[in-house]
Amino acid sequence: MMRHPRVFVTGSLWSLLTYLLVSSEEEIVRTKYFFTDKGIHESVRKNFNHHVLNISWDDKVHWRLTQLIYIFGPLYYRIRFPYLMFADIYGIDQGWAIRSVIGRNEYTLIEDGILDYTVNRDIPDQSRDWLRRFLWGPVYKHDFGRNAKCKHIILTQPFSNPVLAKKAKRYDLSELWKNASETKRILILDKFNLTQEDVALMSKRPVILLTQALSEDGIFSEKEKIEFYREMVKPYGLENVLIKPHPRERTNYKESIPECMTMDKIVPFQLFSLLGLNFRTVVTVCSGSALSLQNSDVIIDFKGSEIDTRIVAKYGVITKESYM
Repeated sequence: MMRHPRVFVTGSLWSLLTYLLVSSEEEIVRTKYFFTDKGIHESVRKNFNHHVLNISWDDKVHWRLTQLIYIFGPLYYRIRFPYLMFADIYGIDQGWAIRSVIGRNEYTLIEDGILDYTVNRDIPDQSRDWLRRFLWGPVYKHDFGRNAKCKHIILTQPFSNPVLAKKAKRYDLSELWKNASETKRILILDKFNLTQEDVALMSKRPVILLTQALSEDGIFSEKEKIEFYREMVKPYGLENVLIKPHPRERTNYKESIPECMTMDKIVPFQLFSLLGLNFRTVVTVCSGSALSLQNSDVIIDFKGSEIDTRIVAKYGVITKESYM
């Protein structure tokens, strides 16, 4: 029997790692990947059979024009990639380009972080919902799986939400990794350009700093950001710190904070724990990835966006509790 094409669409390393772990080696290889240019770095994209979704162009145009253009997004992608019409689609469901790939297909939602557990799932019908569904499809304003086209949701933590229970399933990533074959583990590491030598070097640093794109988002200058992070980790001893830059950053931390070790490969943070890297402390301003370790013995030094008024102005108030 002829199989449907398998498609995965995302702009999130977190969801990419989850997809690789829940899929078989054969499924990983035969999947056609759609990656956003902002979310998945070129160094990772090159390891997959992929197409890049350019989501940078609409930063410079009025949002109404973007909204108008993406009425035709699903049609455009199905003309260019006809297999989308009958594909089994997996991935996240936020963003115009990603929703255009999903179109009106049924799909499986892959977790994209802690927000997937906290978002309000009681979405009331709105008077113009019929028009929105007609113009932009069923996922618009009903993302995070809050629509009839989302048939399954893959999550990695326990949940109690009764709405989620109807179509969500929890997967234990550590168990999936432990039970994976050696060839599958190597395949996943290769996808993120990670070697055993990298793992050995990182294991010598007890503190990890998860940075944010503070200069890229126009909050700090490059120089201010470097000094900000230097002062943040100085109490831990710079020689004890591993810096994991945000995927959107272009800062050369190796050069600007040479006392620290910089992870210069784009790797999802969750993979570190699967590899047995037991950090003593995780330091961050407001990275949700840090909280994936909140049930372990790791100390999470979560500063919160209120550490600087400029960060609050851009990101809003973000505390550890706001992710709960």
